This record gives sequence, C-alpha cells and structure tokens, in this order.
Amino acid sequence: MGLFSRKKQTPRPVQSPPKPTKTSVLICDDTPAVRNFLTAMLRDRGYETTAVENGEQAVTTYSNLRPDITLMDLAMPGMDGIEAIRHIKGADPAAQILVVSAFGNKAMVVESIQAGAKDFVVKPANLEELPQRLLAKLPPAAKSKSVSSTQSGN
Repeated sequence: MGLFSRKKQTPRPVQSPPKPTKTSVLICDDTPAVRNFLTAMLRDRGYETTAVENGEQAVTTYSNLRPDITLMDLAMPGMDGIEAIRHIKGADPAAQILVVSAFGNKAMVVESIQAGAKDFVVKPANLEELPQRLLAKLPPAAKSKSVSSTQSGN
C-alpha cells in the first residue's frame, strides 16, 4: 500500500440530540368559556393540553395521562378542586398542581397549598389578563427529554 492510501472506513451513525417534547397541561374548570380560553391560549404557546370539567374527571384523567402540570379550578359541582388535589397528590406526591380560581381569599389559598397545590393564580374578571399571570407560573412549553445512560464500573 502506498504512503497515502487510506483504509476504507465505515460511516458512523450520527446521533441527533433528543427532540424536545411539549409540556403537557391538564386543565380542570367547570366553565366552558374558561376551559376553551385556557386550552386555546396554551396550545397557541406550544403546550399540549387536555381539558376536563370537574374534579372526578381531573383525577381520572390525571392518573391516565400524568401531565406535567395541572391547572385546577376550586368551585365545581361534584368533587371540588381541593378534594381533587388531595386525590391527585395522594396518588402522585410529585404532581405539579396550580390552582386557577376566582376565589382568591386567604383561607382558600391556604387550604389549596395545604392540600398540595404548588401555587395559586386568581382569575381576573377579564380573561385577557390571565395569560400574563398564568404563564409566569408555568414551566416552558417545550422540554427536552434527557436520555440517561449507565456505564459499568471497572
């Protein structure tokens, strides 16, 4: 073989970085206008959303989907938001629940946090003000999936 001849090399597969996935949000509110507004607002900003109308549905949907964050209204017929938070946190202590309610009195905020809510956002009378209040409390719309690898020790 000559001085400048090369061995034929097999190409190595190129590994691309993991693609970001959308942050999933479960929306629980008994008012259709609020559910629809939150769903549209969050989807427009890149979130994956699922919406339900009461606490029972929130508990069931949470256990099936395990969303990254849950937005929970408090005053709903049937199972209210506080009870739904207790059920969800009982099944998954790591659940991230943010209360979004028109009832922002101190006792309701304290009870929500004690039940396991991460934070509390008071619904403004004008829904157009809600995005800036809510988005400041949410994780980014896209998240990277980390791929963990283990190495054996010598």
